[in-house]
Amino acid sequence: MSALEEGKRLLAKAQEYSKPKLLSFRFSPDWESAARYARQAAEKLTSASMTNEAAFPFLEEALEMSAQASDQINSPNQAARDYEALAKIHRNKGRHEKAWAAFEKAARYYRLNNQIDTAASALVQAAKVADEAKNSAECTRLYNLAVSIYEDEEEKAISSESTFKAAINYLVNAGRYAEARQMITRQNVVYRRKFDVYAHEIHFNYLSTIILFLHEDKLPEASQFFDSVTYNDNFAGSNPFECARALISTLDSEPEKLDEIRQRYSAALTAIDAPVSRLAYRLDPTRLKTAGLKRQQRRDEIKSSVSSTNFDAVIDAKLGGDDAKTQEPETGAVDAGNPESDTALAETAEDALNQLM
Repeated sequence: MSALEEGKRLLAKAQEYSKPKLLSFRFSPDWESAARYARQAAEKLTSASMTNEAAFPFLEEALEMSAQASDQINSPNQAARDYEALAKIHRNKGRHEKAWAAFEKAARYYRLNNQIDTAASALVQAAKVADEAKNSAECTRLYNLAVSIYEDEEEKAISSESTFKAAINYLVNAGRYAEARQMITRQNVVYRRKFDVYAHEIHFNYLSTIILFLHEDKLPEASQFFDSVTYNDNFAGSNPFECARALISTLDSEPEKLDEIRQRYSAALTAIDAPVSRLAYRLDPTRLKTAGLKRQQRRDEIKSSVSSTNFDAVIDAKLGGDDAKTQEPETGAVDAGNPESDTALAETAEDALNQLM
């Protein structure tokens, strides 16, 4: 009997045991037997699929049956492995939506089995499939699920670096820099739980955040963020601190020396994640200066139409967008003393800004 025929026979046995059979006085499914036969069927059909494409539909069915039966007998690790194998088949067949859904199911069962890092890894794979399908909404959702595992689990998780790195790199490569900065801030919160181990990584994350600001020609925001974290997490005096200070100072007053600064601090700039490192070497001082002049012009024009003691805070928030959320601690927020008047002022500033753009 061929591996395909033997696999089909075992799958039929699994299906039989997954249902009650009154004539055999089996009044409820025998999930133990169903799981055993489904697993055996999956092994035979996996072997058959290497040389026979016709085996795949039966292999997928066997994996689904094995996962369902494993769930019933409280074997989450086997269910997770079955769904992960099924996800890989869907991915290879170009069935992206089914693939990321199966990876997500695998992650859920891995987490039930307290395999936190493996669960996060499965969600990263799911996010990568969604990215392959150019579904940014699903990709973002799945990356957020992956990193949230580490935000929820304090003791059982071992390593969060690769998960956060994948999420941050995705956002940077997609040009979603404000979201990338917020993701870095979330990573720092997790890192601080084991500060003695991850202090250096926090310092490099601060440098990455500043580079992301600078890449968007946001020198004032970069400087403000630098000031807000200087005395946090022993940042002052570290090599990333010196690199960040030199970048900001040079771009502010001596932009012609930028290449010299990049060469001097090449060790720090190449130690950060590659997508951010590439942005550091693409910084354009001429563009930064032009952006600063345009920003000041827009600021002056808006100021002429808005009168309030809260002008600076409001206008920084409007020009900076979501970046106020990145500050550690938060800075640049509008005074909450009079919410109604501040809201009206923000709307006035936004209207004026819209007229200028």
